Amino acid sequence: MANNGIVREEKVDTFNLPLYYMSTQEMEAAIVRNGCFSIERMESVPPLTYSQKSAPLTAKACAFIIRSVMEGLIKAHFGEEILDQLFHSF
Repeated sequence: MANNGIVREEKVDTFNLPLYYMSTQEMEAAIVRNGCFSIERMESVPPLTYSQKSAPLTAKACAFIIRSVMEGLIKAHFGEEILDQLFHSF
């Protein structure tokens, strides 16, 4: 979108999404350190897999999932006017 002049390159360069996924041990240590909660049971959720019986994960489905999670952050940084164009690109 920056190459097409839709958003400024500086906006792209300054967009930072610091994601970090804790390990089970790190999560447990953080909960204990917080002191407001106790752990009764902790389970890992297996990654999504698609069998032959289920519908394949399409680019459109991925775009919907990403939009549902990231729309607020993207809108705050780039503006609302690019949202539809960004997610319809997929």
